[in-house]
Amino acid sequence: MIKKIGAIDVGTNTFHLLIVKWDTQIHQFEEVIRKRFFVKLGAKDLYHIDAKAYDRGLNAMIDFAKLLKEHQVEEVKAYGTSAIRNADNADQFILDIKSKTGIAIQKISGDKEAELILKGTKLSIPLDKQPILIMDVGGGSVEFIIANKDEMYYAQSFKVGVAVLKKLFHQSEPIEPQQITQLKQYLNDTLHPLLNKINELKPNLLVGASGTFDVLAAALPKNKISNSACILDTTRIGTFINNIQSKTMVERKLLEMIPDSRADFIVVGLLLIDFIWKLAEFKDLVVTKYSMKEGILQEMMELPNQR
Repeated sequence: MIKKIGAIDVGTNTFHLLIVKWDTQIHQFEEVIRKRFFVKLGAKDLYHIDAKAYDRGLNAMIDFAKLLKEHQVEEVKAYGTSAIRNADNADQFILDIKSKTGIAIQKISGDKEAELILKGTKLSIPLDKQPILIMDVGGGSVEFIIANKDEMYYAQSFKVGVAVLKKLFHQSEPIEPQQITQLKQYLNDTLHPLLNKINELKPNLLVGASGTFDVLAAALPKNKISNSACILDTTRIGTFINNIQSKTMVERKLLEMIPDSRADFIVVGLLLIDFIWKLAEFKDLVVTKYSMKEGILQEMMELPNQR
C-alpha cells in the first residue's frame, strides 16, 4: 500500500516541509516535494517571536497546509525545536497555526531532536562500528550526536545556533578579530561537555546537516557517497572560511554559493564548524541532506500503530 505522509520541521531559522510516498509493505519512502521558508523566528529576540517573524511563520505554515492538501497527504507530523521551546509566545503561535491550518505543532526536547537527527542520518549514510560525530546547525541550537550503527553514545543540544552567535558576537561588518576571539572562547566554555566526549570516544568522521554545511558543500570540491550525502575535500576549508569572514554583508550577498537568506548568519556558522573541525583528528567531513525531517518520517514508519 502506498500512503502519502508529511514531516514538518519548525525551526528557529527555517521551516521545512517534506512530503513522501510511503510504501507500507517495505517501509521505504520516495520523495514527492521539499519546501522551505526562511522565517527567522529568532532574528530579533531569541525568547520572543516578534510580529513580523510571527507573520512569516504563520504564512509559511499556511502555504505548507495548501501543499499538504494539494498532494492529498494522509498524515503529517510537525515538530517545533529551539524557538518553539523557548519563546514566551510560542504557545499562542502554535494555537494560531492550529486554528488557521489544522496543523498541530508538537514541542520537542533537544534530546528528542537529536534522536530524530540520528534516525535521519542513518537513512543517508551507512554507519559501522566506529563512532562518528553528527552536527546539526540550527538557528537557536546545535545538536551534537556521537553514535555508531548500533548505539547512540552521546547526544546534547547546546544554545549555540547561528542566530544566537550572530546576536552575541557578529556586531560589525566585517566581523572583527576580537569578536572572533570572543566567539571561540564562548564555544570553548559552552561546549566543554562535548569536548570531553570527543576526547573519550574519538569519533573519526564529522557529519554535518543543515544550511551552513550546504554552503560548504556548494563551495568545496566533493564526491557523492549516496543520493543524499557527499564527502568534502577539506584541504581548502580554512582558506574559504577566512575569505568569507573578511567580507561585509553586501560582499557576501554577491557570492553565488551563499543564498541571500543565509548571508547574515554564514560567518558565525562557518566559525562554529571550523571550531568543531579542529577539535579532533577527523578523517573526513560528510554533508548530508537528511536530518530531522527524514527522522520524523522514519519514526512514523516505525510506529504505525502508535500514532
